[in-house]
Amino acid sequence: MASQSVSSFRQAVGASPELQKQVQQVLGNGDIAGLVAVGKSNGYDFSEAEANAAISEVSSGGKLNDFELEMVSGGVDRSAPIDPGK
Repeated sequence: MASQSVSSFRQAVGASPELQKQVQQVLGNGDIAGLVAVGKSNGYDFSEAEANAAISEVSSGGKLNDFELEMVSGGVDRSAPIDPGK
């Protein structure tokens, strides 16, 4: 199960066009560390493992918010955990 911090971050991203832009930038490059950094710079403290767990949870039937749905339908599919070594 995703941590409370990741869940709160997902909600914040869903409500903030500025956060959405930042998330699109980092996830468009497959940069999970960048996603964690965006979260931390906005007051959400979670690890790469927690971010990957949330991505896996959503990909296995979790509910997507409108922004996440748009990213997936727009071709940025991060349904599988991102390899932090990339």
